[in-house]
This record gives sequence, structure tokens and C-alpha cells, in this order.
Amino acid sequence: MELGFLSCSTLHPSERNALREGLRFHTLVLRYVWYGTSAIFWLLGDRP
Repeated sequence: MELGFLSCSTLHPSERNALREGLRFHTLVLRYVWYGTSAIFWLLGDRP
């Protein structure tokens, strides 16, 4: 518990922003993968 709190509090604001940007990029990639797979299924005629 104390170790996790220490690692969180010692993060610099720039590192926190980098983490946030990484999460945003990750959600973008997941969204595009989801759109791609749904488009493939739609093209195959397996509409949800």
C-alpha cells in the first residue's frame, strides 16, 4: 500500500501527462481495431 502510494506521488506532471496520452492512444487503437473487425464482418454479410 505505502509503496504504491509512493510511486504514484513521485510521478512528475509530465510523466502523468505521458501516461494519459498513452491511454488515449490505446483507446484510439482499440476503437480502430473494433471498427475494422466490424467492417470485415459487415462485408462478409454477417451483420450484427
